[in-house]
Amino acid sequence: VNSRTGLNVQFCYREYSTNDARMNSNCYSYDVIGDTWESNGQGGMEDGFITAGQTYVVSPSWTSVDRAGLEAALSVVPEITVTSVPDFSDCPDMVCPDNKEIAVGVEIRFLSEQEKALRVGINPPAARTFSVTPGNPLDFSSPSGGGRVLIIAEDEVKDAKGEGEFRVTVCPKGGSSKATVTFYDHFPFGPTRLGQPLGMGASYTTTVNAADCCETGEMIPATRARAL
Repeated sequence: VNSRTGLNVQFCYREYSTNDARMNSNCYSYDVIGDTWESNGQGGMEDGFITAGQTYVVSPSWTSVDRAGLEAALSVVPEITVTSVPDFSDCPDMVCPDNKEIAVGVEIRFLSEQEKALRVGINPPAARTFSVTPGNPLDFSSPSGGGRVLIIAEDEVKDAKGEGEFRVTVCPKGGSSKATVTFYDHFPFGPTRLGQPLGMGASYTTTVNAADCCETGEMIPATRARAL
């Protein structure tokens, strides 16, 4: 779907029946920048478009997984790049001159089986496997107090449709004042391999401050502070 903003990707399906309507059709728009639902003040409407220069890997929608199963839903995974968005400055009130080009420039390719099978980050030799339980949490910290880590959760909680429940508790360590966590339903090809923003294809992002994790009487390191 073309727009003045960019490209809006939708998943549509049809159901056929013997009633008077004979057919029922539903369409859902992908939330391209999935971590800005609450922060952009727009109710998530403006972040549903792939804008010029952005590349979006279309993961299976929850509806396709629910109806066809995860393996079938992953059979086709498009990678969409928007190369250009038309200029509508000469279209007052959306009335454009005759023969004006209003199409969005788009390049599309489909991920190979090898790409879809990837389960590690940008640097495979750095990948490690952890067994995590409530009594044995994953402890990750960067020497500089920052950095990023990609954690892929794969365990027995998933059912035949690839669905499951994953709970995580996050606290900053090593003098860091906060930690930001971005959640994805599928491997984040855009952010990890294409240099796209972390929100591309995300389902949610949250930031945890050090004060949110403290217990009564616990000392919290203060960085970049000055006594007045």
